Amino acid sequence: QLATEGGQKKNLAELKTKQETDLKDLQKLIEDLKAQIAKLEKDKRTLEDQVRDLTAALDTANADKANLDKTRKKLEEELATVSQRLEAEQKERSSLDKAKKKLESELATMMGTLSQEQ
Repeated sequence: QLATEGGQKKNLAELKTKQETDLKDLQKLIEDLKAQIAKLEKDKRTLEDQVRDLTAALDTANADKANLDKTRKKLEEELATVSQRLEAEQKERSSLDKAKKKLESELATMMGTLSQEQ
């Protein structure tokens, strides 16, 4: 009976030692997991800050694009107006050049007739 009691005490001591070792291992694992969680939370905050910054940059870029599109449309309209005006002025100049040549021709004819009469 003493032998069995001694064996049981030894078994209990071994179980206690094993449980204490297991408990220390689990406590270490918990500490490691807490450290990993803290690092992941820090990384999450960093990523959230980056998302916020990128969202603000995207909003600014979209606003700039909208302004550029508005300016481009206005400039295209102005270009169309100027092109129409230029075309009209070129037609008018062409017409005036033809009238000038006709008048120069008539003048030359008159000068020739006047020279012959003198």
